[in-house]
Amino acid sequence: MITFIEKDLLADISKRELDGIAKKLVELGDPDPITTTIAEQLQKVDDFTRRYALPVDREKRLVRALVLFELYSRLGPIPAKRETKHDQAMKELREIRDGKFPDLPLKDPLPTDVNPQTGNWGSGKKF
Repeated sequence: MITFIEKDLLADISKRELDGIAKKLVELGDPDPITTTIAEQLQKVDDFTRRYALPVDREKRLVRALVLFELYSRLGPIPAKRETKHDQAMKELREIRDGKFPDLPLKDPLPTDVNPQTGNWGSGKKF
């Protein structure tokens, strides 16, 4: 799993805006909303991409979209920009999980809890 910190969010949001979101969420009872949300969304991305070795920048882009969407969703209406980026990230994660990016290498070695897919599709073996 990659290292993702609050500073990584600043590629798509200002520090002032992020601090404002965090302050509102703390007032609503979440003692550490950014750190908690990052941990949750890192796990979600890892669950979808477990068998693949993603470039760090790509993985951070996916995590960033999910974290910012989740932070805004806890406050009420979600800005269209955040919703669009979230939807695109989730679509990409599903496609990664489903093996639709043949250019992505498998992790070497595969995590112990991941079994290589085997099976027969059609008349020949699928590699």
